Amino acid sequence: MALVAAGPTRALHTVLQARKYGDRSHSLRWKSSLLRQMPWAVVCFSSRSLVRCFTSRRGEVPAPKRASRPPQVHTDAFPTPMEVSMQTLAVVRSPYKERFGCPRQPTVTEGVLGGEAGAGFLELVPSDQNPEEKLRMALRELSGFEFIWVISYLHMNEGWSASVTPPRGPRRKRGLFATRAPHRPNHIGLSACRLLGVDAAKLQVSVHGLDLLDGTPVLDIKPYVPYCDSFAGARAGWLEEIDEANGRDHLAYWPPPPPCRQVLTTAHRRPPPTLL
Repeated sequence: MALVAAGPTRALHTVLQARKYGDRSHSLRWKSSLLRQMPWAVVCFSSRSLVRCFTSRRGEVPAPKRASRPPQVHTDAFPTPMEVSMQTLAVVRSPYKERFGCPRQPTVTEGVLGGEAGAGFLELVPSDQNPEEKLRMALRELSGFEFIWVISYLHMNEGWSASVTPPRGPRRKRGLFATRAPHRPNHIGLSACRLLGVDAAKLQVSVHGLDLLDGTPVLDIKPYVPYCDSFAGARAGWLEEIDEANGRDHLAYWPPPPPCRQVLTTAHRRPPPTLL
């Protein structure tokens, strides 16, 4: 398709008539003539017929409609990366300094250090890729959600095994991907925490129910959305058998290691540790 600028009405009419009666050479001569005249319209010609005319003010030539359309991107043009790298978005600040005494899950808190879910905060880390002002803008409207997902990198884990022995139920090995064991091919953690507050000035997100060690890198923060994140009545595989036999999970670690037993026996008689 070619774009030509048209002048007086007679010239445009001549082009249309020439095309109607098949006089291609006459039509082309008039098209050339139209280009030399003052533009007042843009006429789109195809190989078969006149398809559209866009009028404009004197001296203006509007861009064709397709010029504003974003380019089409197809996944076939991009190979799948076999290695990826990520940057630490935030750092966990929690009362837990070691594995024992740290909750196994955010909602499993009986027997943990302090005797209840611990409070803490996520401290966002500015960088060249994530400047401070940009991070502040990213925190806008997060405070409207009651829960958030904290996606972390469990940096103290080393290696992984295809079969693991979960702390609940009979001592038998299960496939890694059928468990929530932290030792995985990629040490990614996923925690649902209650949001207590957002301090954009300090780049801090306060949460309750952390199950992460102090100093754990955070890769991302996402809002918990009940309508798409909650599936009431969903099957839970082998965990359902354990629940029927032993009741629901309620102990973070049992039996606890000897160094922690004294701490755990006195935990309920003292206030939980605080960060602030």
